[in-house]
This record gives sequence, C-alpha cells and structure tokens, in this order.
Amino acid sequence: HNAAWCLDEALASVLAQTYRGPLEVSIFDDGSSDGTRALIEAWIPRLRAARVDCVASGSRWGGDAHAEAGGIGFAKNRAVAQSSGSLLAFLDADDVMLPRRVELQVAALSASPRSLVGGAWRRWPDGATAHHEAWAHSLDEEGLWLHQFRETTVQMPTWAMARATFDAVGGFEEVPAEDLLFFHAHLDRAARAERPLLRVGSREEPLLLYRWTASSMTSTVDRRTLLQARAAAFERRVLSDPRWATFTVWGAGRDGKAFVAALSAAARSRVVALADINPRKVGELYTNHRLRGSDGALLPPFTLPVVHTRDIRGPVAVCVSLRRAEEGGEGEIQRVARGLGLVEGETLWYIF
Repeated sequence: HNAAWCLDEALASVLAQTYRGPLEVSIFDDGSSDGTRALIEAWIPRLRAARVDCVASGSRWGGDAHAEAGGIGFAKNRAVAQSSGSLLAFLDADDVMLPRRVELQVAALSASPRSLVGGAWRRWPDGATAHHEAWAHSLDEEGLWLHQFRETTVQMPTWAMARATFDAVGGFEEVPAEDLLFFHAHLDRAARAERPLLRVGSREEPLLLYRWTASSMTSTVDRRTLLQARAAAFERRVLSDPRWATFTVWGAGRDGKAFVAALSAAARSRVVALADINPRKVGELYTNHRLRGSDGALLPPFTLPVVHTRDIRGPVAVCVSLRRAEEGGEGEIQRVARGLGLVEGETLWYIF
C-alpha cells in the first residue's frame, strides 16, 4: 500500500538472489494512490527478462478507483491466491532481501517441509529497536518454541513456508495482528517434534534488512489486542493439559494483572493466586472491578490473593519480563521452578 517510495529496493533485491531454481514474484497493490501501480508495471518486464515470473494485481486495478485498502492480511492472502509456487516466501514492500535469503530458506524447507521458517534480520536503520533485535537473535530452535507466548519468535517479514502449511492454517485473518494469529494457528496444528519453527541465517549474516518507521503497521497494533491473542492461544494449547487444572500467575504487577484480565472467564477461574517477591505486594488482595463478559456486560468483581513465590503450588505462567532478571526475576524463577519440579515448556511458560 502506497509503496512507491521503497518498492524499487524491494524488487531489486529479488534480482540479487543467489537461488537458481524457478522463481515467481506475486504482487498485490492494496489500494495505493501514490503511483505504486505504474512502478509495478514497469518492473514486470524487468523481472521477466531475468527469468523471474511475475503476476500482479490490485484492489484498484479492476476499475474501482476508490477501493479502500483491505489491510495486511487481506493483501497477503490475495498475493498468495494468485501465485502458483509450492513454497511461499513473504517480503514486505519496505524491506530488502539479502542475496542468500531464498536459497537458504528453500534448503531449510526441503529438509523440514512442515516448518514455519524465519530468517535472521538486521534492523534498518541500524539500532532502531536494538533490544528486540538482540532478543530475537538470542533464541535457538528450542527458544523459538519455549518463548512462543511472549510474541512471534520468528518475525513475519522473514517468513517462508510450504503452501500446504499456509493452506492448513487457512491463510491470514484479515484483522489487526494477522501475523500473530497465523503464528499461533500454525502452532495449534504442530507437534514440537515436527520442528514447527526454524530460523536460518545469523545476526552476523542476516537474510533481510527489516525497515522500521514510527508508522510501521506492526507498531500500531494495540497491546491489549496482542495480549488477548496470546492468552487465547495459551488457553488452547496449555490449559487443555490436565496438569493445568489450576495454576499461579507469577507477577502481581501490570503484566500479570493484564494477562489474567485477557483470559476467558473459564480460564480465569483456574488461577489460584498472583505470586510476587515484593514484600509490599505479598499479602494483598487483588480485585478487578472492570472485567466484562463476551457480551460486553460487566462481570462481578474478580479477586485473587497475592502470595510469595515460595508459596507457589502447581504450574506457573510467568508474567515478569525477562529484562528484569537482574532484579531477581529469572534467577528466582529458575530456583523456584527447580524446587517445585516445574519444567519449562510443560508446567512453566513465559508470557512476557
């Protein structure tokens, strides 16, 4: 959408790929009004001259000059629908692939066809989101799985997958947070042994220049929407385990309370306590008077005790940021988990 300012760089990066197999570019112009269509049409013969097949369309290309943009999920679904390849590699119009991106992801999918394969990336401009970039690249394959409820552990602009994987999920939901929803729908259908999440490349040898601006769409989805999607996925995949008949939320601060509020009423009733190490919070009674049901009606006040972490019993959902490990966070969590025999990825999950 309105990508004339950056599309040349994105499409030039297609021609720079080292992959020598058949390649098709599918472009969907989502209601642009800035000359994007003319730019795309100028690129089509250039791509075809380089033996790259190309198919392109747009919501305003069929005669409706006033069609509104349908959004990210809408545009991606239509780009996939008009394409023909058995493997899909996504590229946002404002990003740039580095030369080995397609080659390495095709090789990864050949070895692990049911995986959602991400790639290492470098933020553009450099350092724009330094902490997030460092965290994303700190995760090994096990970490991609264990941190799945914190956020998407492989970032959407780098995704590649088999078309069969895309079809099994049913494509993107055409609502905000479409990448997060697809990520969790994919994991709903995947067993850990199937290697559902992979990343290729490294921070030193990235596959993509991932552009960030203050108006980036991924920066504008509100925090509550993202948390509700993560909480719903947690309910589907974790609370179906009988070991989680009751559980404790570690963290009596903003994040722990927000997570409890994001749960459904049925799941919320299984939370027995908030746990914290802050003596000013321990012993308090947390009450939320603002919870509403699925019909929007105000619910009766919901109350939970705040206990010390040494008094935790049973499984734990950790709602303390790992960035606060130096404040007693991660080390204390690991100590308590060992004492209770909790296993990360089974009876202990990180939410933040």
